[in-house]
Amino acid sequence: MYTELITGTSLTESCIQKSDGNFYINKYSDNPIDPNLLNTGGADFYVLRIVGDNGRYCYTGPIWVEY
Repeated sequence: MYTELITGTSLTESCIQKSDGNFYINKYSDNPIDPNLLNTGGADFYVLRIVGDNGRYCYTGPIWVEY
């Protein structure tokens, strides 16, 4: 039985700041975000992203998870 409190996804501490001064979810992201707005309030999700050696990428998601 799952007994821990679900707090949801929060990316505030794991975002990176690139040389342009904007924050991004990871080094491959090309969409700037506001890390203070990234809290799902109890829901969790996954995004699958594949980045090729040639710089091209594909992704699917979000895949929402409920307990």
